Order: sequence, then C-alpha cells, then structure tokens
Amino acid sequence: MTCKANRGELRAPGGVIHNDALWQVEHILEPLPMLGWLIVKALRHVTAFADLTDDEAATFGPLVRRSMAALQRATAAEKVYGEPDRFILALHTERNPVGGAGRGVLRRG
Repeated sequence: MTCKANRGELRAPGGVIHNDALWQVEHILEPLPMLGWLIVKALRHVTAFADLTDDEAATFGPLVRRSMAALQRATAAEKVYGEPDRFILALHTERNPVGGAGRGVLRRG
C-alpha cells in the first residue's frame, strides 16, 4: 500500500504533510481509529531500520521530532505517541484517548 501511495496511486486524507528527497509524512491510509495518525515513510522501499541508508538514518529522528511537535501544536494533544518500527505517530487527547496503552496502542493483534 505504501508503494502505491508513493507512486501517487493512492492519496491519504488531507494529502501529503511533508515531502523531501528521502521521506514523506501523511495520514495513514488504513481505516483510522482516530484523526491525527500519521505515517513517516521512506520514499524508497524500506522494511527495517537496519536497511536505512546513512542519510535516511540521520534525517529520520529530526523529522519524527518535528512531526510529533507539529502534530501536538496543531491538535493541542496531551501526548503524541510514536511506534518506531512502523514509523507511525498517534496523538492522545481527552476527546480521543488511547486508554493509557502507550506504545502498545499501535500494535496489531
């Protein structure tokens, strides 16, 4: 699904939030349990952190930090959670709680 989105065959709700030479940030394409779930994805096919290039590895952390801060500012979220092995960011607000599950809230069962 990510590859199709990167080729422009699928569009995330709200469009692309950030795009540079290595990364793209947008809302995830799956049915969303809440608004504000973002995916930070490499523009090339990558399935593990060990497969990142040096440039991808060097820019990933700062991009995730900026994305989380922007999401928190834009939504007034109490907390923004990240799931690094999936590059997904999710927010927590009183109106949109995740039940205190922390990282586990993003695990697929």
